[in-house]
Amino acid sequence: MQKPRCAAKALIGKDGKYLVITGQLLISKNPYYDLPGGKIEFGETPEMALLREVKEEINAEVEIKKFLGYYQFYTEDKNTHATCLTFLCTLKNTEKDLETENNPDLREQIISWKFMDKEELLQIINNQSFSKLIENNL
Repeated sequence: MQKPRCAAKALIGKDGKYLVITGQLLISKNPYYDLPGGKIEFGETPEMALLREVKEEINAEVEIKKFLGYYQFYTEDKNTHATCLTFLCTLKNTEKDLETENNPDLREQIISWKFMDKEELLQIINNQSFSKLIENNL
């Protein structure tokens, strides 16, 4: 039985738009959309995990502005249950520095990234808990 996990996610804002990644698990052909970030490792604070994961996934250095709250997702078919602690962030480096080639996670490939406005973000990440977080904080 899989245990619930806790993740740290970055809502990276720029000019009224927010960065979304397109990822793909190597065991699946279906891409998914998500915020950059990932699992909090033993001994890490959520902030430490966020900075590490965002750097690993898209080579971004971010400044954490504030904690927004959390959202959850559950997928029975993939046996996944996660609570995502979400932080509003800004980029410290430039967009041209972002890249997806060196993600060390052997189970997941980050395919691309894109900035989207709030409405696009809510459409592409179709999750009631996520939508509530965004509606209450943006």
